[in-house]
Amino acid sequence: MGDDESVAHELGPLIAKIREQTKLLRSILSSMGDGLIVADLNGKFLVFNPEAERIVGVGATPTSPEQWPERYGLFRPDGTTPFPTNEIPMVRAIRGEEADNVEMFVRNANVPDGVWISVTGRPLLDDEGVLRGGVVVLRDVTHRYR
Repeated sequence: MGDDESVAHELGPLIAKIREQTKLLRSILSSMGDGLIVADLNGKFLVFNPEAERIVGVGATPTSPEQWPERYGLFRPDGTTPFPTNEIPMVRAIRGEEADNVEMFVRNANVPDGVWISVTGRPLLDDEGVLRGGVVVLRDVTHRYR
């Protein structure tokens, strides 16, 4: 067996295991009752699960954090005051900060009546503790306001 064939033979089971784990992770993310969003340090969305898309009415878009309040229709809970970019839980998470149960109102063309959400954000760290991005969990809490 040549070197390339030997490497391919050794990597085959590893590649199959990675595919299996990826499929399981996708299944878990798709079945969650809460929205989950993961972004890198630049605010590029890496994960935007179906529940997050349902809640905010818009999926992952190639926008910068400065554009998020307008693109996603993010407001303070009063429903009229735009949510400041620097206070958005994902922005805080990618700065290395934690944000707990931050309430926001989301209203855009796809969610014209709007929804109130509670957002918890955490920095995303690698195995060495280096900041790599942020992760937020969204929960629809509209029932508290209506």
